[in-house]
Amino acid sequence: MHNARMRYTVNVSRPLSYTIKGLHSPGIFAKAVGGNIFSGCSVRFARYAFAGLLFLFVVSNAEASSGRFLQQQAGDGKAASVSVDDAHDGVSRTVRITGRVPCVDGEAAGYPCKDLDLLAFVPREEMEGFPCPRSGYCFNDIWGWTDPVTDVEYALLGRVDGVAFFDLSDPENPLFVGMLPKTPDAWSSSWRDVKVVNDHAVIVADAAGAHGMQAFDLSQLRDVTNPPATFGPTALYDAIRSAHNVVVNDISDHVYIVGIQGDHEAPGGFACGAGPHIVDMNDPAQPAFAGCYTPSRGRGYTHDAQCVRYRGPDTRYAGKDICISFDEAGGAITDVTDPASPEELGLFEYPRIGYTHQGWLTEDHRYLFVNDELDEGHGYADSTRTLIFDVQKLDDPAPVGAWHGPTPAIDHNLYIHEGKLYEANYQAGLRVMDISYDGALSPDDIREVAYFDVYPQSDLPGFIGSWSSYPFFKSGIIVVSSMDDGLFVLAPPSLSVGVSAESEELPAEVKLTGNYPNPFNPETTIRYALPQAGKVRLVVYDLLGQEVAVLVDGSRPAGHHTVRFDGGDLPSGSYVYRLQVGEEIVARTMTLVK
Repeated sequence: MHNARMRYTVNVSRPLSYTIKGLHSPGIFAKAVGGNIFSGCSVRFARYAFAGLLFLFVVSNAEASSGRFLQQQAGDGKAASVSVDDAHDGVSRTVRITGRVPCVDGEAAGYPCKDLDLLAFVPREEMEGFPCPRSGYCFNDIWGWTDPVTDVEYALLGRVDGVAFFDLSDPENPLFVGMLPKTPDAWSSSWRDVKVVNDHAVIVADAAGAHGMQAFDLSQLRDVTNPPATFGPTALYDAIRSAHNVVVNDISDHVYIVGIQGDHEAPGGFACGAGPHIVDMNDPAQPAFAGCYTPSRGRGYTHDAQCVRYRGPDTRYAGKDICISFDEAGGAITDVTDPASPEELGLFEYPRIGYTHQGWLTEDHRYLFVNDELDEGHGYADSTRTLIFDVQKLDDPAPVGAWHGPTPAIDHNLYIHEGKLYEANYQAGLRVMDISYDGALSPDDIREVAYFDVYPQSDLPGFIGSWSSYPFFKSGIIVVSSMDDGLFVLAPPSLSVGVSAESEELPAEVKLTGNYPNPFNPETTIRYALPQAGKVRLVVYDLLGQEVAVLVDGSRPAGHHTVRFDGGDLPSGSYVYRLQVGEEIVARTMTLVK
């Protein structure tokens, strides 16, 4: 096998789909990314699935090793790039996509889809200095944060070596702001989990040695003038070492660390075991132990949980803090209002358990959806199986049935928002189900209404593809983590990005606000607002009046818009950005400092 690093890159003019000539997959399954044809290079790769695990390797023939170029043969439109690389123990096919690619005829940029457009894709190669030890296991969890001062939305993407932060003020061109590395002396880990409490990220890692729980003040992201930056933690809670997940209750100051491996301290003589370890984050700079408990189910290990301030139909517990834990062989419902003295209320299980993995309550706290990570791979279900429980009595959860998806892929992390269930199903990508109901919920009423498959090669039950998603941004965009590839930013076709999704009052006149940050290096964000739809031209000039960049040139809807300007190829100095809408012209000055 030829082991030298090889890269073949072609700029293509219509990034809708890609096929590499000579693509060969002799294994159990093969699914090419069909569409535009590239010739002049043969690259062969094989992907095999066995016993629920995926093995990936590459065979590069002499023609590929000779470095012959790829030639794009068809298409027109916006630019993108395709790379073939035999590094990272396999093939990395990378497409940097900026600018909305609509889902048309079941496809967007080569990815199978339904009613979800691709706004942007950021590959791992564009996250500076990222060593990925195993192909297919580069990224993991994802979460989101909205800056309460600037309203800018950020994606928090777990990597094997830390957490990467992305500014989504222009969701069609995410900005890699920087990263928080893993705890020094901790090991890189394929399992990293991140959530947000009190405008701080909380991060744990499994099988990572002495990692602890990092806390990071997210307000630091707004002050970065020279991205990407490398951050340090605001605090480190080291009473635990490795843990699989961290859980937050959006209304309380507590976080719940679960899936703890190895010894961990429990002040006050608590016997915590591997159940939820509760930390008080009222002062995020000084996390403090608050309590712990061990579920009675199975071996007392909690894999994941959801904790809420309860507002459901069981009036006995109204306003109390309730945790639902997913404990490998079923789950438990626990009152954790007093973290020093939790009370287990009820248990749930179901037939043919593989591994009770994770779940989420409906927004009225009436029903619970649960995923099992091993039932598909073990043959307990012919297709993706998501369990449903009626939890209107917290001490007596009742099974309702199961929703069976259209593919055999494994269901991983799921979340519920505004009557829809967003489920990251590994090789089948993100699936979206309408779970709205009137009176009582039946599995027969559930419909799959959208999907975006970040792993087009296969829909089999293997551990690769989409790890998780975050569907809670007010803007309506959705971010998805792909274990091997990077960050995907998606939106329904009806969502106009760059325009506030809220009913924000339209301006009475054209407005061009000052760029932020200013001074900047090398990127900054420009915001403008339109009282009505119209033809827009936004151009950057140097002080000699020479045009250096055209940021917008086309029709835009009424509302508030954001555009990112990258001055990386320009010298330091002052520049003028000029907005023209019809006959009206507004201009401002910005300063690039390198």
